[in-house]
Amino acid sequence: MRSGARIEGIVQSGHGDAAHWLTVFSEAYEAKLGTRMFPGSLNLLLAAPFDWFSAELQDGIIPFGRDEMGGERDVLLYPAWLPELDATLGFIWTTTIGASDRPDVRVVEFISEEGLRDRFGLQDGDVVVLQLGRTGGEST
Repeated sequence: MRSGARIEGIVQSGHGDAAHWLTVFSEAYEAKLGTRMFPGSLNLLLAAPFDWFSAELQDGIIPFGRDEMGGERDVLLYPAWLPELDATLGFIWTTTIGASDRPDVRVVEFISEEGLRDRFGLQDGDVVVLQLGRTGGEST
């Protein structure tokens, strides 16, 4: 997996954890990312596992330490966008524990400034294209 890679994912329901943590640490995320994140994520089931530790991704990963945010876990973010959904910018997002020990290594969570299910009428089972990196394939 590399910056600029286009990946298809199937929308699926999550557990509501992103909504909770993005609300609790809203100000910290805004300070770190320069924008307020919508309290929730778009969960995407990929065809293949997503490897957060791939050498090709390391230059683009944005670490967000628990000391920096005041949380209990370190977080990893990677810039991404949805080219077929108004080129919506955002980040795929996980805790460092989740990156190495999660129930399904094919699921990524995409966070952005807005609620994507409502804005685009997305439902479980819809296919969404995710492109890693910033628009144009740049990493950060």
